[in-house]
Amino acid sequence: MQNCQDVVEIQPVTNVAGEYSGETVFLLAPGPSLQYVDFEQLENKTTFAFNHAHLLYDQTAWRPTFFLQNHDVRRANIREGLKKSLKGDAICFINPQKSAGELPKDLNGEIYDIETRGNRRPESTSDAARVAARYWNVDCPEDGFYSFASTLGLAAQLCGALGFNEIVLVGADLYRPFPIKTRLIEYGDDPGTWRIRINQEHPFDISPFIEYIQQSRAPIASSVNLVYYMLLYKILNILPTRDLNHLHPEYSNNSGLDYQSRNRLYRLEYAAVQEGCNQSGIDLWDASLINRLDMIPRYDNKWELYDC
Repeated sequence: MQNCQDVVEIQPVTNVAGEYSGETVFLLAPGPSLQYVDFEQLENKTTFAFNHAHLLYDQTAWRPTFFLQNHDVRRANIREGLKKSLKGDAICFINPQKSAGELPKDLNGEIYDIETRGNRRPESTSDAARVAARYWNVDCPEDGFYSFASTLGLAAQLCGALGFNEIVLVGADLYRPFPIKTRLIEYGDDPGTWRIRINQEHPFDISPFIEYIQQSRAPIASSVNLVYYMLLYKILNILPTRDLNHLHPEYSNNSGLDYQSRNRLYRLEYAAVQEGCNQSGIDLWDASLINRLDMIPRYDNKWELYDC
C-alpha cells in the first residue's frame, strides 16, 4: 500500500463500504455464456465484472459499474483492461499484493485497494458451511479477504461489502470438456500408460508413441491407445483452436486442464459463496446459461437475459 500511494491515488475499500445497501448487483463470471448475453438488458443494471472481462468491450458498448482486477496490473494486457474499465467510468478494485505494491502511474479514476489472504477451499460440499462461517467476510476486514477457489468468491464478498443484498450470477458456467490443442504426456517407459494433456502452446506429437510401441510392456493396451489418440488428433485438427470455456478465445491458456477437477473445485466454491450469502442475509441467484448450477436458485423466472 505505501508504494501504491506514491504512484497512483488509491483509496481504502472501507471508503465505499455499504453505499449500495439494499440494491441488486449482477456479478459477471468469465464463463462462455457471456457470449450470449443481451448486454442492452444490462445497460440500466448495476453490474460487477472482474479480471479479463474487458475482452468483451469490443463486442458491446456496455461497461460494468464495478470492475475487480485480481491480477498483476504491471502486465501490459492486464493494465490496458483496467484502463479501459476506468475509462468507462467503472469503480475499480485492485489487489496491490499481486503487483508487489507497484502500480502504473497512468491509472486515473476511482480506484480502491483490496487485501487478500489466500484461498480457503472447502474439502466437500458439506464442508462449505464451515469454511464460509470461518472465512466469509463482508465487513472489509483489515487483514484482508479470503478466496475460496477463484476470484468469484472474492468478488461476491466485495458485493456484500458494498451493501448489496441481492447478487445474480451471470456466466458462472461449469467447465465443459472442450478439446483444444494437445500434447502427449509421457509417464514412464510404457506408452500404454501415457496420457494427453490439453495445452494451447504445444502441438500434439504422436511420434514417440509410434516409435516405442514395440517396446511396450502392454502392447495390446498401447495399440488401442494409439488408435484412440490418432483418431482424437484428427478430430482436434478440424476443431477451432480457442478457449471455449471462457467468455473470449484469448481469456486463458490453461482452461482445458482437467475440467472435471475444475468443476468440482468451482462447485465447492459456489457452495461456500451460497453459505456465505445465507449467513449475511444476501439473496444469491444463478442466471448462468451453460451447465447450470444445481446448488443456487435460478433467476430465470424474474428476467430474460440471453439473446439466444
